[in-house]
Amino acid sequence: GEIDFESFVSLLCDIRKQKPTSDSAEKKSKFTHEMKFFVNFIPIDPESSGKQAWDLLCMILLLYCSFSIPFSVAFLNDADIPESLQNFEICVDALFMLDIALSFITWYDDKGYVVRDQRKIILHYLRTWFLPDFSGSFPFDRVFALALESEPGVSSTNFVRILKIFRMLKLIRAVKFMSKLNKLKQREGFEQFGNMIGVASAMFLIFFIAHIV
Repeated sequence: GEIDFESFVSLLCDIRKQKPTSDSAEKKSKFTHEMKFFVNFIPIDPESSGKQAWDLLCMILLLYCSFSIPFSVAFLNDADIPESLQNFEICVDALFMLDIALSFITWYDDKGYVVRDQRKIILHYLRTWFLPDFSGSFPFDRVFALALESEPGVSSTNFVRILKIFRMLKLIRAVKFMSKLNKLKQREGFEQFGNMIGVASAMFLIFFIAHIV
C-alpha cells in the first residue's frame, strides 16, 4: 500500500537511529581485533628476530655514543657541533628512551624459568637496569642547557662545565654495551663466537678507557 508522509519521516528516523549503532559496533569490533593482535606480542620475546634486530641497532648506537661523547666533551663546544649531528643525537636519545619502554614489556629469564608476568617484569626492570638506562638515555644536558640559558647569573664557564658533567652521564651507556655483548655470547647459536666476543669486549674496554683518559 501507499506510505503517507508521516510514516516516511518515521521510517527515515528509524534508519538514522540504527546506522550509528551499526557503525559503532563495527568500529568496536575492529578496535577489539586490533587490540588482540597487539596483545599477542606482549610480553615481547627477547629471542625473536625483531627484538634481536632492535638490540643490534642499540648496540651500534651504544658503540657510537661510547666514543663520540668523550670526544665531543673534550674537544667540541656546542657551537662547533653541526645542527645535523645534534638532530641525529636527539634521535638517538629518543631511540634509547623507546628501548626503556620496550624493556618494561619484554620477558626475562630467571635461572632457566621464563617470567611473563607483567608485574614481575616491571619490578625486575626497575630493580636492575632502569636507573642506569634512564640516567644514560634521558637528555639531561639538553634540558639543563635550556634551563640555564634563562638564568642570567650563570657564567659561561660554569655553564659549559655543568653541561659537560651532564653529558658525561651518557657514558653509562657503555656499561649497557658490555652487558649486551655478554648476553649475546650466551645466546643460542653464538656459542662458537664466545671467544671472539670476549676479545671484542676486552678491546672495547681498553679503547674506551684510553679514549676517556
